[in-house]
Amino acid sequence: MTSQAYYNKTKFQNTTHQLSPTLRQSNKPQALPSCPNCKSNKYIIHYGKRRIKAGFIQIYRCTACRKNFTTRILEYAQYPNHIILNAISTYNLGYTLLETINRISKRFKTKISQSALSTWLKRYSDICTFNYLRKKYIINPKDIIISKKFHHQQVYDFKYHTLKTNIAGKNFPTLKNYLKSLQDKCPNKPFQYGPRCSNLRIDIKPTKTTKHLRPKPPGATFRAHRYSTSTLE
Repeated sequence: MTSQAYYNKTKFQNTTHQLSPTLRQSNKPQALPSCPNCKSNKYIIHYGKRRIKAGFIQIYRCTACRKNFTTRILEYAQYPNHIILNAISTYNLGYTLLETINRISKRFKTKISQSALSTWLKRYSDICTFNYLRKKYIINPKDIIISKKFHHQQVYDFKYHTLKTNIAGKNFPTLKNYLKSLQDKCPNKPFQYGPRCSNLRIDIKPTKTTKHLRPKPPGATFRAHRYSTSTLE
């Protein structure tokens, strides 16, 4: 081995030894996920990739139960999760299917079909339980969410859902009236000056209190005397 080759070898060993632990850990192979069917993680192999509109997702295969699966939350969806979630949320605000598609297309620069949105509403109806109320009531998108910004030492974005508030207000009328009056009656000036509540320091000194003894149940004195050390001897 020449001197130059020996120099290059020792230089490479020194640089790899000086790598941070995070870089050395990133080179290690990641642990394979567990099978959602049989809960095993010993017989998992990579089984290719599937192309969707969001990109490529890794397919895994469990050789124990011979099932294919992915680690994606919405496994059979062709669109990204955030687009599906925002599409369902926008529709539940009272917009029609076409209005929802137009708003999502402008926001995320992605075209979705009306059949895809209808499929999402049916497939995730057990998760998005508001879909039942969406069909039962007539919702105006302009009045469904009431919001107001309170300009305290920092801006607080106050919002509440009018339909859910009215439904809950049948059992809790005081809470309903409080939420509706808060947007008009909550002042800003008391919160703009002075220290924040998180910065206030309150010294609380514990005081001596008398011990509250529980009353003995009937027969406790007899049982204590029965199992005392004097009677056992």
